[in-house]
Amino acid sequence: MNNRLPEKLTLLRKHYGYAQGDIAQKLGIPVTEYMKWENGNTIPPILKLKEISDLYKVTLDSMADNTKDVILPALESDISVDIPFMNADDDKTQVIGSPAETQQETRTIEADLGSTIVMDTQPIQETQVTQIADEEDEKTENDSSDSADSERKKKLSRMIIGFAAGAALLIGAVILLMNLLNGNSSNTLSDANRLALGDKFSLYIDKGGSLVRHGTFEPQISFDGTVQIDAYNGHVMGLKPDGVVVTSDNNQEAVTWSDIVMVASGRTHSVGLKKDGTVECTGSEAACRVGTWENIKSVYAGNAVTVGITNEGKVVTSGSGLEAIEGQSGIRSAAIGDSQILLVHENGTVSSYSLTSAQPFDTSSWTDIKAAAVGSSAAVGLRSDGTVMAASADEKLIRKIQAWTDIRYIDACGDTVVAVTSTGALKGAGDNSYGQYVASEQDDPEEEPEQLEAVKNITFTETTANVQVKWDKVKNADYYEVSFSPSLAIGIPRTASSSASVPSSAFTDGTEYTVTVIARSDDEESYTASEPTAVKYTYNTKTVQLSSVTNVKGTGDVASWYLDWSAVDHADYYIINIDSKLEDKTDRPVYVMDLTGYEWTDGSEHTVSITAYSNSATYSQSEPTVETLKFNLPKYNVTVNIAGTQQVIQLTPGHYTLAEILAAIEIPEGFTVTDDIYTEYSIESNYGLTVNGTFETAGGEDNG
Repeated sequence: MNNRLPEKLTLLRKHYGYAQGDIAQKLGIPVTEYMKWENGNTIPPILKLKEISDLYKVTLDSMADNTKDVILPALESDISVDIPFMNADDDKTQVIGSPAETQQETRTIEADLGSTIVMDTQPIQETQVTQIADEEDEKTENDSSDSADSERKKKLSRMIIGFAAGAALLIGAVILLMNLLNGNSSNTLSDANRLALGDKFSLYIDKGGSLVRHGTFEPQISFDGTVQIDAYNGHVMGLKPDGVVVTSDNNQEAVTWSDIVMVASGRTHSVGLKKDGTVECTGSEAACRVGTWENIKSVYAGNAVTVGITNEGKVVTSGSGLEAIEGQSGIRSAAIGDSQILLVHENGTVSSYSLTSAQPFDTSSWTDIKAAAVGSSAAVGLRSDGTVMAASADEKLIRKIQAWTDIRYIDACGDTVVAVTSTGALKGAGDNSYGQYVASEQDDPEEEPEQLEAVKNITFTETTANVQVKWDKVKNADYYEVSFSPSLAIGIPRTASSSASVPSSAFTDGTEYTVTVIARSDDEESYTASEPTAVKYTYNTKTVQLSSVTNVKGTGDVASWYLDWSAVDHADYYIINIDSKLEDKTDRPVYVMDLTGYEWTDGSEHTVSITAYSNSATYSQSEPTVETLKFNLPKYNVTVNIAGTQQVIQLTPGHYTLAEILAAIEIPEGFTVTDDIYTEYSIESNYGLTVNGTFETAGGEDNG
């Protein structure tokens, strides 16, 4: 059953000859608020309904109860008309049939001014009043007449004819206003969540309550009949008039919620604001820590984050990275993107915060903002006059968005921004890969493309491996083309950075080249290529001297001298010279000298020179490293045991007689060696030797 209150309000107002603005003034409310009552968009509070019934001198019960009619009070005479919303008394009802029957049986108003006319509307076709108009679409109507008496008659006639046509629709009592009296009001269209932009679609609930779709949106469940719609990438939530929630993923927990007055869709979670100011949430555990929230007036969701605004304008949050906004006050609304959050302050300014390491959009100059949205490429703010502020690295995107006027709703997702005007027209800017909006020439007027500035300050930096070409970045340039004349042996790919690296091997030593750099844009409709910038450059092979050899060490034995040193980067071989008598080459940082034919003694000094070389022309030979090294043979410990007394001496490898060994130690007093002192011993390692002998005493010889 439909709500009969709008018809009653309209009938009574016209009966008394008031305009909508007159009634709004008498009730002390904006005319736009009163329009919503007559349109059926919202229901007046019970106290205001009482004021209206007193104003029109009718009972509150007859206004609020759909099963009852209102009796139009007489104006200057005793005329009253029973409005036929219900066929309450069939035996007094005159039936309106065909036009001929009507002429014969219908009694005119003048014929019976003192009686009440009751009309049976049963045969009349039902007329459904379903259009829900936006505030801007309503116009105040003014009634005028030449004389009060004739105008009264005209009004009564129009009232009888007009409302009889719609009476059949209202048969059978509508319980909407009775629900109001019982405290069970329902959700209606408002400015909350009328436009939703996803990654592949845009959704808009028009003034008639129909869901307008653009792009790719084919959920398995129906979103028709919703009064709110919200989206985050591919996740969508809708709110029905009775407070029931629908979701694109058909979340079975969310559909059980009741008394929901606002929804917010996150990437992987769903949020519902209840009529009592508490919040329901399902999905992301981090984002759904909202069980203690209360007194909430609006909710917003993102990627594992949830933000609530209390009735006092204070921010509450759930999720990580929100410390900067938690507890802020004086906030009107919020907008959440993948990497940023915008807070709209009550004074119309906007603060932006980053959820990542990226720099947030600069919204510091925005003023008079009533709503905001943020995506990957842009942040946008809707001003109270219907214009839009934008922040983005894309200057063209900013220009296009800020040219919009008469905007009522706005949203952003990824690289796309959409908006709806007060007349319901959809505008869009940015990525439209999935047809999220319908581009038009009117929305994007033809502009003469702007030529990019020429490249400036081309410089060259040479290394042994590359030649680096650098220049100043050009505004609005997306890439650069670099060419050489004469041409190089390799191609130079275009570069998005303001530099290019070319291998040194591509150049010819001593050749002069003309180097040309052109700046270009991916958006050729807006920016044409720059004038080429050309400079001369002569390439000279870059050579680097190898580092000198370090840490030269030598170790010898009776047959060889072993030399080693630290390897030199980029060296391919070394030339070694010893005492200017021996010169040799080695490709490793070690060298073994055969001492055959050399009569070197232990501890003798020798001059060693080592130079590093490379096989590449890029590197020149190092400075020679000259060191004076001692030729030291290794020493072995020789332990001599004489009559139980041990002595240790060190000898170089070789063959020694016993006499030579004993010459290096101290012979105990009174001890005579009985071994052959010419016996030869080979010393090639640590060695132990026992020497036999006798002790001489004063009393004669004592063999030991």
